Amino acid sequence: MMSLLFLSINEVRSEEIAICSFEFTSGNDKDGAIKIKNNIKYNIVFTKEKDLGLKIINNEKFPVLIIPNEQGGITFLDITPSGGFINTVVDSKGNAVENVNIILDGRLISAQFYGTGFCSIQKVTE
Repeated sequence: MMSLLFLSINEVRSEEIAICSFEFTSGNDKDGAIKIKNNIKYNIVFTKEKDLGLKIINNEKFPVLIIPNEQGGITFLDITPSGGFINTVVDSKGNAVENVNIILDGRLISAQFYGTGFCSIQKVTE
């Protein structure tokens, strides 16, 4: 297994999967800074062959759209069942920002979180 701070999608070979882990430690919303008691942590798993991956958080899986960028970073976009979206933008150094725009319990929620991410590449096993 090879660990990387972050990767270009071109570094993932067709017989491999990328597992990206994120940890967000601070954030803000319309009222100012958000106190995060427990850091927000999750993984995203994807292959080079598809533009979709899986976000795994609290033992639940959600589909995410994978959008590489020319500077070596990557963007993950997930559409929530209520029609909102969460996008995670990561630069080539692993710095990450996540924008949350969702409807939760009938309320509009908009927030931004800051943290880091890293990926490991693993061979697919049958």
